[in-house]
Amino acid sequence: MLKNLLQKITEKCKSHLDIGKAGEDAAVAELTAKGYRILDRNWRCKTGELDIIATYQKVLVIIEVKTRQVEVSKNFSPLEAIDSKKILKIKKVTDFYLQANHQRLKRYLIRSIRFDVVAAYYEINSLSNEIDIKVEHVLDAFNY
Repeated sequence: MLKNLLQKITEKCKSHLDIGKAGEDAAVAELTAKGYRILDRNWRCKTGELDIIATYQKVLVIIEVKTRQVEVSKNFSPLEAIDSKKILKIKKVTDFYLQANHQRLKRYLIRSIRFDVVAAYYEINSLSNEIDIKVEHVLDAFNY
């Protein structure tokens, strides 16, 4: 199932935004295959955006997705792009999310919150211009 979803993602990418969306689509496919329930994608407020919000075994999981080309990631991991400033912003946006969705989240009986990171590594086939994406899921990447 995951392979079929990833094959659909490997369509031709024309821009940086397409590649970022493909990385997020690959992350959602991976998370769903692992049993995560996706609640929201690209949730925005005045402070910023959360890429993916999901639940897993009564845990609310906030997932930051970083997509990088395989060649670039040899020198600079997507995970390195999440510095203390980015972490602080994610936490602030999470606070807004929790306030805005308090009633809705009650039904999931959330017991804790966890912050994960998904690094999506892609390569573009120079002949077909198709994209191949592999994901690395880092659990509990930083604390609340």
